[in-house]
Parts: sequence; structure tokens; C-alpha cells
Amino acid sequence: FTLFRIMSGSADDQDFEAVDVLTSTSTTVRFGFVFFMVASSWTLLSILTAVVNENMLTLKGLQDFELKLFKAEEDRAQHAKQLKDLFLLVDLNGDGFIEDHEMQHF
Repeated sequence: FTLFRIMSGSADDQDFEAVDVLTSTSTTVRFGFVFFMVASSWTLLSILTAVVNENMLTLKGLQDFELKLFKAEEDRAQHAKQLKDLFLLVDLNGDGFIEDHEMQHF
């Protein structure tokens, strides 16, 4: 039970003796003490894991959002280039305007 005494924060001999008296009087108290220490440790570990997991999911969500924005910007630039190429193809005289006869020729 030395580990459990340390985990409970017993710093000096008087605290060690108090824990020893409590745990030696009854096996029920000893079981309750061990159960409390295990449950407390498990709870703290679960909370820590949940916080880390939530932070990782948030970070992943932000990365996915940034990737979608980047892809959308690339797609927009590609569509703008395709549209410009199409207008240059239709504009036969190169004046920057599409006239009726150029549209009909296309």
C-alpha cells in the first residue's frame, strides 16, 4: 500500500500511520481505498484522453476546412481560365468583345 499512500498525498510519517490504521482495521476500508484510487486514476485518464481527442478532432476539422477552401480556390481559378480560353476562341478578331457574327460562327 506504499504506492496508494503516495498517491493519496501522504507526505509525512503521521499521514502514513493514519492510512495504515484505516486500511489495517478493515478489509472493506482497504478495498474502498483501493477502489477509490483506481476509479480516480481511471477518471483522470479518461478526462485527459477526451480533451486530447477533442483537440485532435478540432484540429482535423480545421485542416479539412482549409483544404476545402484551397481546393475550391484552385477549381475557381481553373474554371476562370477555361472560360477565358473559350472567350478567346470565340473572339475571332481579338477586340475583346464577342459580336453576333462571331457567336454564330462558333
